[in-house]
Amino acid sequence: MENTITEIQAILEARKLELIEKIERLDKNKRRGGESLSADSSEQAIEIQNDEVIDTIDKIEVNELANVEKALLAISSGTYGSCIDCGESITSARLKALPLAVLCLDCASEV
Repeated sequence: MENTITEIQAILEARKLELIEKIERLDKNKRRGGESLSADSSEQAIEIQNDEVIDTIDKIEVNELANVEKALLAISSGTYGSCIDCGESITSARLKALPLAVLCLDCASEV
């Protein structure tokens, strides 16, 4: 299991870096750098819609980053791989498939 956790930790660290870079790019694209909307109303609608999509993607990425950081903290504290509901170990196969899993298969199927 220790090898599995080491592998997962490397995957999570790489994902963390990817997410940080992506969030930074999204932040740069938000609101077109502070520019005002186009004068054309149809262009404005498209620009507003684009801003909303970027905001939604940003929220998803920020949430995933928080979960990655929680998993890395759990690894460093030695609690990674324990179900937050029942306390039982989460199987290595489940953790490899879903490194951010916080529930064992039994508890997850109850939800």
